[in-house]
Amino acid sequence: MKEADTLFLLHFRHEWSDEIPDEILDDNFFQEQREHKCRKGWFYGVRTRLYNVMESEHISDVPPFVTQFMKMVGSEEFAQKERTTAEDIALGNQVMDYFLENYV
Repeated sequence: MKEADTLFLLHFRHEWSDEIPDEILDDNFFQEQREHKCRKGWFYGVRTRLYNVMESEHISDVPPFVTQFMKMVGSEEFAQKERTTAEDIALGNQVMDYFLENYV
């Protein structure tokens, strides 16, 4: 995996908060507490980066939870979902851990 991809995943994995605040956070870039994993932008960013890594590194044999995450975030149901859950975040963390442990 390229260094830029590794740094991206490390940042999104460890620098963004797993906390889900009571209030719904919009995607306002200038909002004070913007680095929360509960934001859909976090999920879309992780999915897009992982898709690009899988394409560029020719990675196709992945565990089922990776496929589950990619399908979930790409679904219309996810797009329409009002709030993400702790389980959604845990799955995203698991997927990033897998890539960081196996492709760095």
